[in-house]
Amino acid sequence: MTSCRGARLTVVVSYVILSPSAVSLILDRILDTDQRGKTRVKSDSFHLCPVIRFPLATPRVRRSRVLSGPVIGARLRGVNVKAQVIHAANKNAVQRASEVLKSGGLVAFPTDTVYGLAVLPWRADAVARLYEAKQRPARKPIPLLLSGPGYLDRVARVPAKCEPQVQRLAARFWPGGLTLVFPKSELVPDSISQGPTVAVRVPDLVLARDLIDAVGGVLAVTSANLSGQPSPINVREVEAQLGDRIDLILDGGPSRVGIPSTILDCTASPPRLLRHGAISAQALQAAIGAIQIPN
Repeated sequence: MTSCRGARLTVVVSYVILSPSAVSLILDRILDTDQRGKTRVKSDSFHLCPVIRFPLATPRVRRSRVLSGPVIGARLRGVNVKAQVIHAANKNAVQRASEVLKSGGLVAFPTDTVYGLAVLPWRADAVARLYEAKQRPARKPIPLLLSGPGYLDRVARVPAKCEPQVQRLAARFWPGGLTLVFPKSELVPDSISQGPTVAVRVPDLVLARDLIDAVGGVLAVTSANLSGQPSPINVREVEAQLGDRIDLILDGGPSRVGIPSTILDCTASPPRLLRHGAISAQALQAAIGAIQIPN
């Protein structure tokens, strides 16, 4: 409950218990503080609250109606809620995005290839929301992004016979647009991997690595689009596809490459190219020699 010029504003959340970070996010969206330190409801929130998109009809109702709606990480079905957009230039941007992720939210952010949609891989509720938001088939696994190669051993079991090749690939293409597939470690949830393997990458963008590092060095990330639709390279394209399905968009400007990463399966011998992308097959061959390239 927050008092604004004598009028009481009460926010009631259904079905969820708010964390302090979630409360902060909600109040930040509907309240403002002037130069004299007085708090007031933002002008555009009187007619249409940006947190829950609930129309408030009259001045009296605006002052007294209890607002019920979804919050970060737990939206109510059927309610149109636009994702908050925060610019990367904001000094608190990475911290805010990490708080949303830790609260079980969905965050879109730029990588070096395309905009990605992230959740904490250890939160089954967030993973389920990601699949639902993207309309992603349950059989399709979600890759993991790492803040650095040092986290690889935490999520993958690199076969000893592949270590020399993996070391050369990591030295040449990480950070960068190459995703590698390995046998997963016991720490990787089945809801992410959908099988015995895991796909991992280190993005070549400081903003992305800072965010990943802020939540522990590992994030489950897939492209921030509806399944089967073009991968977005800017905030506008993310909003067009997922704006009312996710919680926050970290605006870091357009992605540099605009092409999804190349995927190389290191469980095969020689490694098998699963997807053409930002790193060419010729570049991979130059680094490690023979690879399997399907027709």
